Amino acid sequence: MLERLLISVGVFIAGYLILIALKRRQLRNAQSAAGNHQAATEYPTILYFSAGSCHQCYSLQRPLLEEVQKEWLAGQPNGGLRLVTYSVEENPDIATQWGIRTVPTTIIIDANGNVLHINNGLAPKAQLLRQLTNLLKFPEPTSSRRVHLKKEKKQTDKRDTAGIVAPPPLIYLAALGVGYYFSRVYPLDLLPTAVKMLGWPLIAIGALCVASAFRVMWRANTPVDPYQPSTALVTAGPYGFSRNPLYVALTLFYVGGALLLNALWAIVLLPLVLIVMVHGVIAREERYLERKFGAAYQEYKARVRRWI
Repeated sequence: MLERLLISVGVFIAGYLILIALKRRQLRNAQSAAGNHQAATEYPTILYFSAGSCHQCYSLQRPLLEEVQKEWLAGQPNGGLRLVTYSVEENPDIATQWGIRTVPTTIIIDANGNVLHINNGLAPKAQLLRQLTNLLKFPEPTSSRRVHLKKEKKQTDKRDTAGIVAPPPLIYLAALGVGYYFSRVYPLDLLPTAVKMLGWPLIAIGALCVASAFRVMWRANTPVDPYQPSTALVTAGPYGFSRNPLYVALTLFYVGGALLLNALWAIVLLPLVLIVMVHGVIAREERYLERKFGAAYQEYKARVRRWI
């Protein structure tokens, strides 16, 4: 039963990684389509894909987008916001180029043609306004913008991410798998049953950390996926006690799983896992967040510990 449970957890993590990969592929396809269509304009754009057979598209999403456009323009008198609509039924080639698989789909593009965010499915008005506030930066005046346009275009392909070495769940899962294999080949049965059972509370605490961290990140409308640009500096909830509560949770999952599997070799590998995490993931993310959020992140970094 225990092995089935851990296999289920592994399948869940694998599914999560596949979802991230699909999202990254969708973003790449959309950015490629934006380049092919010369999407750079004077103002940012909301690209909206709908279908005549989709009730949500014309009765819910389209009116919300029109309200968002009006409110945004009212609050940004010196800026602008374009709303471009495509029907996937009337424009199947365009929908294919943009990688559209579901409707409604909204894509936020800045004035330089960079794809900033993709919403698959119905996007509430409040969510769209938060995304616009967090993601969009209005362009410089036209004269100045033309001077810097070539320089900005050279930076288009440079992703606004930390550039971590690998997805953190994969790092932990790979090490746990190696440790479990060696524990089967070279068993070290040194743990009493009472110690092994500590794995359950560790996993439970890790699950609470994950749920709490996901909740505050969702409220801040910033992605959990480390391969997507951070749109907000999150300091509430578990982030008030640790700068990396999700990685603390992964460590608890790792240790808990190793104890329940009696995989002492996985425990032996834990320092190596933490070294990879610190230098290949956390340090890179810290440099990225410091570049992006400046003094606000420096103050947060000085106030809150890296782990616990």
